[in-house]
Amino acid sequence: MALAVQNFIVEKIGKPFIEPPTFNLAKSFKDSSITIPLIFVLSAGSDPIADFMRFAEEMNMTKKLESISLGRGHLATSFMPKLEQIVENLDDSNHRDFRLWLTSMPTDKFPVSTLQNSVKMTLEPPSGLR
Repeated sequence: MALAVQNFIVEKIGKPFIEPPTFNLAKSFKDSSITIPLIFVLSAGSDPIADFMRFAEEMNMTKKLESISLGRGHLATSFMPKLEQIVENLDDSNHRDFRLWLTSMPTDKFPVSTLQNSVKMTLEPPSGLR
């Protein structure tokens, strides 16, 4: 049945709506800004750090990169209200090259407003979802 639905969607609205876009950090970066963070939504086993570090090197930003871990294997839920406040207070007074990059497993503890106002990326999107 699922294959029949997928074929129907391909016929009616086209392949671009069922095939996930190719993961492209440069394109995601262009969609962001000083005030629009980038969030890696992680799936089990995914680790975007190598791609991120390669991108930082290509952009000549490795010496300007600061990395902070908010916990191993779990979300630092006590920090989420502060994160939401930080994101809400981002403004154009930061350096033009500034970007806030975040990673998180899917969780209902992550601030919804931060998710809504960010560029979201995943390495392994669910099958059939764009």
